Amino acid sequence: MTVDGVETAVIATTYDVPIDFTLDFADLAEAFGGSNATGADQAAGFAISYGGSGEFSQRGWVDLDRREVLRSTSDGTFEMTIGMKGAPEGAEGFPLDGVTLDGSFGVQMERL
Repeated sequence: MTVDGVETAVIATTYDVPIDFTLDFADLAEAFGGSNATGADQAAGFAISYGGSGEFSQRGWVDLDRREVLRSTSDGTFEMTIGMKGAPEGAEGFPLDGVTLDGSFGVQMERL
């Protein structure tokens, strides 16, 4: 395949990414200033969990002689659930049972 008259090799890959992690806000406060950080006392016991998965594909057009990527594309879909536990005062408006995000994206880059 050629890109702007240059013969290229096309490299394609697909991959699935599991999403399963929790952010403990007390740990974050500790990492960014210790127990004296502003709001650290309110963060105790508060965490946000993320779960789900993503399916992605990438393709690159490579000029093997010059060892340069001339074009690349990436696209995919994801499904993710975000949940909270131990919310501090004032967070009552956030749905504690979780929010679901489903989406897709696409990106194309080309060397100028």
